[in-house]
Amino acid sequence: MLGGHRLCVTGEATADRLMEIDGMAVFAVEEGEADTIVYVDCNLTMPECRWVYEFDFPDAGCRCRYGEGKDGLGVFTFGDEEFLLFDSRRPDRVEVTTVEDLTRLRFMLWMAVALTGAFHKMTLIHSSTVVYGGCGVLFLGESGTGKSTHTRLWLKHIEGARLLNDDSPLIGISAAGEVMVWGSPWSGKTPCYRQEGYPVAAIVRLEQRPENAIRRLSVLEAFGALQPSCPPALAHSEVMIDRIVGLISDVLLRVPVYRLGCLPDRDAAMLSFRTVFQRDGKEG
Repeated sequence: MLGGHRLCVTGEATADRLMEIDGMAVFAVEEGEADTIVYVDCNLTMPECRWVYEFDFPDAGCRCRYGEGKDGLGVFTFGDEEFLLFDSRRPDRVEVTTVEDLTRLRFMLWMAVALTGAFHKMTLIHSSTVVYGGCGVLFLGESGTGKSTHTRLWLKHIEGARLLNDDSPLIGISAAGEVMVWGSPWSGKTPCYRQEGYPVAAIVRLEQRPENAIRRLSVLEAFGALQPSCPPALAHSEVMIDRIVGLISDVLLRVPVYRLGCLPDRDAAMLSFRTVFQRDGKEG
C-alpha cells in the first residue's frame, strides 16, 4: 500500500524478491483489488523511442535512460537489457523485464510508482519530512543543502516531532481534496519506513546562508521550488509533465511554501517551526 493505493507486483521470480529489500515488508498488505499492477519478468522487446533523459546510477553500476515511443509509451532502461514499459493509455499497469540486482529492482519500483502515481494525483518528491501535531512538513533542496540535518534539528529541539521519511515520500491529493504526505519504502541513507499519511502543513525549500531568514513564496516562486524535487525524468516527458504541473498547482492552492536560508543550527529549526505553526513561544 503506497499513498493509499494498492500496488500489486506480480511475476514468476522477481516479485518474491521484493521482501528482501529493506522497508518493503512494512508496506505489504493483505491481497485485495489493486489500483496498479506491475508485471515483472515479462518477455519484452525494446520499442523504437526518442530518448529524452539519461543519467548514471552508480549504486547499481548502470546508466539509466527515459524515452518516449508512439501513442504515449514511456520506456525506462536500467543498463543495457533491463527496462520497463508504461503506456499512458493504461496507467493502471507497468510491464518490466526480469531485474536481477536488488538495487535496480528497488529503483524500478520507484520509477513505476512515479509514472503511475501521477495518474492518481500523487508523486514521489525528493524531501526530508517530519511530522508534528498530526501534520507533515516537507523540507526540499538540492543534495547537500542540509535537509536531513535540518530535520534532525527538529527532532532534537522540538518535542513531539518525528521523522516520516528522509528521501522520497509521496505527496498528493486525497479523495477528500486534502494535500497529504505519505511514507514510502525509499528513505535514502536513513532507514525510516512508515506506512502512514498526514495532511501537509507546509513545504520549506532550504538554502545554505550565513544567517537564518524565512519568507513565504509567491505562487510562481513556489512552483519553481517544488518542480525540481519531483522525479526529474517526468519533467522531460510530454506525456507526464502536464500531470505533474497539474498536481503541483493543486498543492499550491492549498499549502504554503517557504524559502529558508539557514545555518545548520537550533535557531534555524526553531525559526521554521514557529513560522509553519505560528508559534511565538520557545519550544524544546
